[in-house]
Amino acid sequence: MESKNNNSDIPSATCPFCSKITYNPNDIANQYCANCKCFYGDIIAHANIAKNAGPEAISALRKIVEAAHEHLKNLPTN
Repeated sequence: MESKNNNSDIPSATCPFCSKITYNPNDIANQYCANCKCFYGDIIAHANIAKNAGPEAISALRKIVEAAHEHLKNLPTN
């Protein structure tokens, strides 16, 4: 998922689920999305399972991930 930013030569990566772009070298190297709190391979695997199950499953998976994002945003940070 590594790509180049359109405006510069800085390496970047785009999450296949949420489409957020990261410039963090560790996230790029590990293919990790800090927004989704998942590795790209996990996201793609779950998407493939949902795709094979049909559109209802994709919608349900998206709702679960969105609810998890809301929950994570509300957790206290130390």
